[in-house]
Amino acid sequence: MRVATFVYHIFRMGTPKRILIVEDDVDIAGPLERTIRRIGYESAGILSTGEEAVAKVSEIRPDVIIMDVVLGGRMTGIEASKQIDPALSLPIIFITGYRPVAAAMEANNRFPLSKPFNAQDLKKAIETALAP
Repeated sequence: MRVATFVYHIFRMGTPKRILIVEDDVDIAGPLERTIRRIGYESAGILSTGEEAVAKVSEIRPDVIIMDVVLGGRMTGIEASKQIDPALSLPIIFITGYRPVAAAMEANNRFPLSKPFNAQDLKKAIETALAP
């Protein structure tokens, strides 16, 4: 981990963790953001495409990203995750409605969140992603 990234994470430890949502469906993104706030986290905003996520994540500097696998735009959530600056070492929780995709992600040390999910499922996924 780069020194700047390490210092940034140490500085942020005492404040609520910031979660960036990358979801193109407003009927999911809005309630997801409200739930994130209700369970004690801070929203770092909502983006609707993988391209936006790749372009803005280093300036937004979230602690965790929650990203749908299927997004509007030309890039999937998985493609976007591969292009997000690896030096940031950000955990990414992938939202998917496909159980086989979720199982494959879990096997590859990624953090899947299967639809439908509730606040407890979301909190558990975030805690798992943030665990050292």
